[in-house]
Amino acid sequence: MKLGKTVYCSCSCENATAITYTLREAAGNPVLFTVTSSQRAAPGYGSWYYRLPTDQLVNGTGYVEVYGANSDGTSGTASLSFTIHIPPTVSVTAPADGATISSLPMTVSWTASSDDGISVLSVEIADGDGNLAYISNPSTQETSVSIGSDEIVLSDGVGYTVTVGARSGYGMDGSDAASFTVSWPKPAKPTVTAVQDGLSVDLTVSEGAGGAAATDHLALMRYDAARDEWATIADGLADGGSATDVLPPLGVPVTYRAIAVSAIGASTESDDLLLTVDTASWAFSFKDGGALSTIALAYNPQASYSMSHGGDMYHFADGGAGGGLPVWYGTTDRDESGTLKFDTVMNSDADALRRAVMAHPVMWLRDPFGHRWRAHVTLSYSHGVGQVWPVTLSWDAVRFEEA
Repeated sequence: MKLGKTVYCSCSCENATAITYTLREAAGNPVLFTVTSSQRAAPGYGSWYYRLPTDQLVNGTGYVEVYGANSDGTSGTASLSFTIHIPPTVSVTAPADGATISSLPMTVSWTASSDDGISVLSVEIADGDGNLAYISNPSTQETSVSIGSDEIVLSDGVGYTVTVGARSGYGMDGSDAASFTVSWPKPAKPTVTAVQDGLSVDLTVSEGAGGAAATDHLALMRYDAARDEWATIADGLADGGSATDVLPPLGVPVTYRAIAVSAIGASTESDDLLLTVDTASWAFSFKDGGALSTIALAYNPQASYSMSHGGDMYHFADGGAGGGLPVWYGTTDRDESGTLKFDTVMNSDADALRRAVMAHPVMWLRDPFGHRWRAHVTLSYSHGVGQVWPVTLSWDAVRFEEA
């Protein structure tokens, strides 16, 4: 029999004009409900049905008798005992609905019962978009699970829903859910200091005092204005740790930030620090034996450069589904190239640059106006008079970066 406020009872009696249904808890028990009905499964057929109310069946068991009389005066009866199986009853008891979680491990507890036993249990935790953060299948004897930081990652300030599901021995499902919000205790605000070192920047981070959580490690970030995103300079630093930004933009204010991170992943940002690497030079940087080497050429009245920009364009001759003129689509990939001419370069710098270009034709270029390119560089020069030579460099930007 199927769960509900009624049970569907059907019988077959070919020539009857009506059927009487009688409902009891068991054979011989008092009558709970009786009705005479002429409802057929289809007109002219001998199949009959009626939906019997079950709200008086306290124990979930029932006994139904059907009586039918034929038009010739004969009659017949039939009876059937049945059991109503209901889905499991599940209740999440922790966390309380609307609770705030501020530490791990967190405990999820529940009660689950069914008249025919529990065959499967499940625990799921998902965010508001339905992304699962945790799932497990505890044994049917368990009533709680403890979830640690090695089993789940919960984002600070995000709301989640924990759902406990149970399946009965007859395969019927029941569940309950509770929502909670994450609020991790934050470490103290860190500080960052910076010192220009040639065309690089030396940075130091320090933990702050106080804070609701201890600082596990610190990270250093630099804002990349060209890409409108933060780039990681270093991570996993201890209190007082330092790192060098070897490729900062030149000649423009650069923003640095320290981030303190707790063991559970909560973070606190420092105040932003602005620093300008003052220079009138172009910088050519390349990996040499694993270390970054930089050659700087002064941008002086005898130096000049030109630059060209281009982009890939595609067109569709049909003008789209509606017809019409051709439609052009530009891509975000830009082709950038340039030429640099330095009339007075010290011969020692020219020779160093020549060797660098031969060994490392792809290098980082930085101009004194805040631009950076990863570029393929070619060089030509003439022997000058005395200690200075004219040097010409051509470059084409490439669309990948060195790790």
